[in-house]
Amino acid sequence: MENDNLNFDELIDGKLFERLSTLDEERFNKLMESNDEFVKEFNERRLLQHTIITEEDEVLKSYLKKLEIEQQKPKYLKRALFTSAAVLLVLIGIYFYDTIYNSNANLYSRYYGTPENVITPITRGVTENDILKDAFIKYQEGDYASTQLKLINAYDQSNQSELLFYIAITHLELKNYDEAIKAFKDHIKHNDALAEDSLWYLSLAYIVNDQPNLAIAHLETIAKDQDNPRSSSADKLLKRLP
Repeated sequence: MENDNLNFDELIDGKLFERLSTLDEERFNKLMESNDEFVKEFNERRLLQHTIITEEDEVLKSYLKKLEIEQQKPKYLKRALFTSAAVLLVLIGIYFYDTIYNSNANLYSRYYGTPENVITPITRGVTENDILKDAFIKYQEGDYASTQLKLINAYDQSNQSELLFYIAITHLELKNYDEAIKAFKDHIKHNDALAEDSLWYLSLAYIVNDQPNLAIAHLETIAKDQDNPRSSSADKLLKRLP
C-alpha cells in the first residue's frame, strides 16, 4: 500500500492534465477499481481543480465586464487591460492552488491512510486473547471509539507497547489530535517494531493540528532514512510545508 502511495501524485496529475501514457492509464484504471484510498485522493484533487477553475472563471467574468465599459478607450489601453487580466488570472490560480492544495487539512488528508492491523489475526477462534481480537474486529469495522476502549483494556493487561500505536491511531480517527500526539510520543519511547510508524503519524498529527513546524524535524529524519518506505513521501511532504 505504501509503495502505491509513492506514485499517486504522478498518476493523478497525469490524469487531471491529460498526459498519461497508455501504460499509466491502465495503472490508473486498476487503482480506481481496487484502491479506495486512491479513489478518495483523486476525487479530492479533481474537486480542488474544479474549485480553482471556478474561481478563475469568476475573476475572468468580472474583467470582461470591465472591458466592455472600456471599449471606447484607445486600443493600446485595451490591450494592456487584456494583458493585466491574463497575468492576474495566473497569479490567482497559483494562489488558490497553493493555499487550498497545500493547506494543513488537505496535506493530512492526502498523506494519511489508516494503518492495517499487524498485531493479531481477527478470524474468530484463532486468537486466544478475546479482548484484543474483539478490539481489532472493531478497528476493521471503523468503530474507533469501541476499539480504543478495548485496546486500552488490553494494554492494561498485557503492557504490549505496540498497542499504544493503535490507541494513538484511534485518537486520530476520532479527531482528538492533542491526545493522538501525546499517545504517539509515549509509544515512540518504547522503540518497538512500530516506532517508525508512530514517527510518521506523529508528523501528520502535528500537521492536521496546525503545528506543521513541529513536524519538520520528524519528517527530515524519515526522509534521510533510505530504508524507510516512507522516505520519499516524507521528502515530498516537506517540500509542501510552509
